[in-house]
Amino acid sequence: MLNLKESQIRKERADKALQQIQIEKLKATQRYERLRNWLVYALSAAALITLSIIFLWLRNKQRQKALLEKQRYEVQLLESKLSVYSAQMNPHFMFNSMNAVNHFILNNNAMEASRYLTKYARLMRMVLDNSRQLKISLDRELQTLREYLDLERLRFSNSFSYHLQIDPELPLEDIEVPPLLLQPLPKMRCAMVFFTRMGRAN
Repeated sequence: MLNLKESQIRKERADKALQQIQIEKLKATQRYERLRNWLVYALSAAALITLSIIFLWLRNKQRQKALLEKQRYEVQLLESKLSVYSAQMNPHFMFNSMNAVNHFILNNNAMEASRYLTKYARLMRMVLDNSRQLKISLDRELQTLREYLDLERLRFSNSFSYHLQIDPELPLEDIEVPPLLLQPLPKMRCAMVFFTRMGRAN
């Protein structure tokens, strides 16, 4: 009887140990499943975030490329306009300037001819320097404008005067404008002076 009872006790202990092992195995399996599910979710989220970042990066790159192409087109268009305008202005202006020098020489006014050529050379140097840039400071543009107006006053025998009224608060060095932006306005005014004088002469 004693041996039978001990056998039952050992069997019960073995059964309990087996149950405990099965419980631990089940818990380990559950932990593994939870870990695997967490890894799947984490990898899926990481993949989704990565794809989103790549998509946003590609879209931003395309936008930057489109913006760059637009800016390049605008720059080329501006360069073309400036080139066309310069090509139209320079021959006409040079023709008028040479006529003015010829007029001074024919009237034996060598001093005025020399002054005119000096101012003309200085203006052409400024225009050439400015034309190499897409934008210049407003201060530089105003200097060029003054040189042009002084030259025209000399050509028209000081028959007109001018005054540039500029807000002293303007940061002329910081404001940028295309070269020769202001030149057409006084050019038109000087043309009016010329035709007015021609009308009076007739």
